[in-house]
Amino acid sequence: MNVCEVSMENSVVILNDMRRKSELDGNYSMPNKRRKQEIILLGRSKMGKTTIQNVIYDSLYCPPQSQIRNSTLAPIARRVGGLNIIDTPDIFDNHNTLSTCHVTQHGLAIDGFQIPFTSGNLPLFGFVFNIRQGINSEDITAILNFKKKFTRFSRKMFLILTHCEEKTENQRLELIEEFFNHSRFMDNHVRQFFERGVLCMGCIRRESLESGNRKALNFEHNQVLQMRAEFIRRCQDNDSAIVIPFTYSSTSRGPSFLRRYCSTDNYWFWFLYILIWCSIPMILFIYVHFPIRCDQKTRLPNAWKNYTEQNQCPAFFY
Repeated sequence: MNVCEVSMENSVVILNDMRRKSELDGNYSMPNKRRKQEIILLGRSKMGKTTIQNVIYDSLYCPPQSQIRNSTLAPIARRVGGLNIIDTPDIFDNHNTLSTCHVTQHGLAIDGFQIPFTSGNLPLFGFVFNIRQGINSEDITAILNFKKKFTRFSRKMFLILTHCEEKTENQRLELIEEFFNHSRFMDNHVRQFFERGVLCMGCIRRESLESGNRKALNFEHNQVLQMRAEFIRRCQDNDSAIVIPFTYSSTSRGPSFLRRYCSTDNYWFWFLYILIWCSIPMILFIYVHFPIRCDQKTRLPNAWKNYTEQNQCPAFFY
């Protein structure tokens, strides 16, 4: 038996031991089957979207080696309990714009694939970002372009930072503050855009598994269990369950409240809009003319009456 085979055998033994320990602890979280919720994971490729989907299904998931890892080519949905997690292809082009990602009247279209919004309600969205390599100017531009395109979905938006398995809870909180304290993010109110807050995720590292490092694996798995439980809780809490109807608007310009109500299908809005504009000339005419005639009538009732009788016309014409 060579070194590689021994290493693989040790890895399997370690994973089985960790799985038995998790089952005995009884603290293993799974999404509630009765609380139906959907989250769409968005971002570049190689950010960890597929890993999030797999870790929610199995906390001991370990991704394959990077050189054989494939990019997601089409949206893939996976339901775990009542939580439906949708993995998506890269939504950015080479210029960090979202040219292949469009909101349509049917839902979200990515690279020609359609993700419908179930029952016409907005799902949750998670913008996934890999913090392992830090953040550069291209990343900042991509995030700002994403914010610009998805502004009207901010009430359902999470930021998800991946590769956090080696960080403690306090270190993760510091990481979040450091992320949002970047000057360009502060100037563009990026923190306020992610109204559902920030989630951290990770998985056990292949390096730790292949080396048979039990201490590292136990630490990483404990962090994964914490982050995974928080992810499930936040995706199925009462705030996430608030129903926000989806109204399609072909333009993204203007304030969010106008984009919400100025849909071509909103007939009541356009009826009131036309009624108000048609009423303005009449209101101005009454304001300018009616008070003067009324005052004259009040001060000179006899003269007013005689004038109207002699000319045989109603008083309101004058």
